[in-house]
Formats: sequence, structure tokens, C-alpha cells
Amino acid sequence: MAGIKNKYGVDRLYKQYHKIILDRIIYCTYKSNDIITIHSLVSEFNVSKTPIREALLELCDEGLLKSIPKFGYEVVPFQESQVMQVFKFRCLLETGAMESYWDMLTNKEHIDTLNTLIDVSESLRDVANPLERWEHTVKFHLTLATFYQNEYLSNQLQKAIRLLGIAYARSSLSLLNPIDRQLGEECHRDIVKGIEENNKEKALEALRADMDNYGKISFKKS
Repeated sequence: MAGIKNKYGVDRLYKQYHKIILDRIIYCTYKSNDIITIHSLVSEFNVSKTPIREALLELCDEGLLKSIPKFGYEVVPFQESQVMQVFKFRCLLETGAMESYWDMLTNKEHIDTLNTLIDVSESLRDVANPLERWEHTVKFHLTLATFYQNEYLSNQLQKAIRLLGIAYARSSLSLLNPIDRQLGEECHRDIVKGIEENNKEKALEALRADMDNYGKISFKKS
């Protein structure tokens, strides 16, 4: 089935419309509780229902839309309590993983990879928009997670970070207390220093400080 999708471009199309709809949610073109219909998007883009439906269903799986049978898809509001629950889950997941898999982090190649990611993030500090900054920042954390060689853990972290990133972008674009432009990279440097020195507590302290920075954001319903 996947081969057939790719052959006829359905898979590529669905990803294209997934991104368009996601961007509209992030940038509040679609606001909380707005209703999106397949018919309106099919008319707008002049395409078949299949890629549109697949894009909408994936956004439902990601918790960004809610399907209302025979009516459409509702944009799920971002509640502060929901965001903070995901944030706490992420904190427990990342710190617990570092403690459990610490011995897998001291590979020099891993350390070099992390330092390269920090260099790239720093180079974009003053030119990237909030969402781009977020994507470069979390790439460090997602890469760190791959070193643990636990695919389930990595997938769960990626889902949590995706939702938090959208909440962050919406908050920052509303001019609400964006994440400090330097603290992310500084914390990442300290995490790597802890790994280089085989100092687990130092690395964990820096990891907690990095995630606490996210907790400083003020959220509002959008």
C-alpha cells in the first residue's frame, strides 16, 4: 500500500496539506474551536478528498484537531493545564532516560554531534523566527534521545515536543514571554560538558534548567 501511495504521489500530497493546515493552526489562521471541512479545503486546493482527509486525520491523531462526524474537524484549544501536563511528562521522560542510559552517552562521536547542533543553533539565534528557533533547539533533545536506542522513548518524546513547540510558537507570536534567546544554548553546552566530564549530576542539572526555561512561558487560550 505504501508503495502504491508513493507511486501516485498521494503520500507526498497528504504531507503537503498536513503542513499547510498545521501552519494555519500555529499562526492562528485557524483559531481554537474553528471548524475545518474537507469540502472547503478540496474547493480551495482543487484536489481529491483523499490527501486532505489523511492530513486531517493525522492532525486528529496528534491532538490538534477533533473529528465531528458529518460536520467537520474542530481546532482543539490549547489549555494551559494540558500544555503543562505534557511539559511535566517531557521532564520526567528526559531526566529519567538520561539517568537510566547514562553510560550510552559518553561516546566521543555523540558529543561531537551534540556540539555541532549547538553551533548551528547559535548561528541562527538572531535570524530565525520563534518556530525555527524551537525546531533547532529541540533537535538537540531528540538527537540525545536517539543515543539511548529506545525507539518507543524517542517517539513519545517527539510527540510531546511537537505539541509543546506549537504552544511555544503560538505564545511567542502573541508577544508573550518567549524563551530566552541564549539560555537554551548555554544549558545545552552545560549538558555536553557534564557528559564529557562523565558527571551525571551536572548534566542532569543543566537538563532540568533547560526545561525549566520552557516553563517560564506564559500561555493564553488562542
